[in-house]
Amino acid sequence: MSHTERPEGHAQLDPDLDRNQDERWRKLAAGRLSPAEHDALREEAMKTDEGRALYELYRPLDDAERARLYGAVQGARTSTPWGRHVR
Repeated sequence: MSHTERPEGHAQLDPDLDRNQDERWRKLAAGRLSPAEHDALREEAMKTDEGRALYELYRPLDDAERARLYGAVQGARTSTPWGRHVR
């Protein structure tokens, strides 16, 4: 089996949502889609489970999510046996 073939039973990516072929995913992650492009990509992505997963993976974090994740990382960092010297 080549590296491009999938084992039997594994789903193929929807070619319209293939993150390796569609620059819109990188633009979404970087926050560089126009509102119209963002809405179109989100509408397209919500049609399949795979698309919803990709959207969640690539969408930018809002301020509340960013603060929650920062707090979680800071809490984990200071609760280690090594204290603040963890890299």
